[in-house]
Amino acid sequence: MKTNILAGMVAAEGIFTIACCKRISLNEFAGRIMLIIGIQVEPEYDKPRAGDIKNSLADISAAGEALGYHPDYDMNSGLKETIIMKFNIIIEKDDEGRYVAECPDLPGCLSEGETLEDALENINEAIIGCLKSRLKSAGERLKITSFERRLDCESY
Repeated sequence: MKTNILAGMVAAEGIFTIACCKRISLNEFAGRIMLIIGIQVEPEYDKPRAGDIKNSLADISAAGEALGYHPDYDMNSGLKETIIMKFNIIIEKDDEGRYVAECPDLPGCLSEGETLEDALENINEAIIGCLKSRLKSAGERLKITSFERRLDCESY
């Protein structure tokens, strides 16, 4: 995103490589992702294909010179920022005064509570349950204990 903004602010033309300037193997990259999301799976290897890149180290100097680009993140923090799950939550008060919470990002993921805080706690558990169930049915294991919760809502 930063690079797109920078590109719109200068008169540079061309194709630019955007990366973190460090060599990393695909196995190490996959391992870092698995560590962040809390799963461990064995990689499946296949025969190399025509066009596969065996080794790569991106040179970002042209982006630096033309756009003023420099990485703001190291590999791990950039991956975490990219992978962290953030979900929208809709909370409404029903006719009986209970708080009903829904996560539209996960269809069918609903919960409720006597208070707003109860509804938030319950939808947190429901989201974790939905994710575990969906990944388990897909044949994957997932270890999730919590996720970041940001709220922009009016008090009831």
